[in-house]
Amino acid sequence: MDQTVTTPKRRIAKPLGVYIILTFDFVIFGIFPLLEILSLSRKPDVELPLVVLVPIVTLAVVSMAACVWAWTGDNPARYLVVGVVTVSALVFILGHTLVLTNSGLPGLERFGSTKYLIRNVFWIVINCWYFFRKSTADYYKQHTWS
Repeated sequence: MDQTVTTPKRRIAKPLGVYIILTFDFVIFGIFPLLEILSLSRKPDVELPLVVLVPIVTLAVVSMAACVWAWTGDNPARYLVVGVVTVSALVFILGHTLVLTNSGLPGLERFGSTKYLIRNVFWIVINCWYFFRKSTADYYKQHTWS
């Protein structure tokens, strides 16, 4: 009789970058927008249109949920995090571009908007690069649904 011995696959440990990137994504694209909406809603001279409020709150909540899901190691969550962070960053880029094109802003506020514009482009690149690199993808692919 021929017995084949199979060795169990070695589990890949969660990369440290997953903790770091997901924590930053949770804070920057989840908590910060919600805190900003909360602070703007408390100002009596600022009126937030529903067409602006609902998408921002929805993107923030979905990005926080996607980060928690990706923290557990599911492969589809990796794609969801990258997609939601990209959409959120593009919304913020559009908003800051509109602020920059407004000619009535002083120089310091223009610098602040430029800083946020660059940060959002940076986060799109970092998330895409990190979550699609081979070692991170291998970690997530070991948790695919059967």
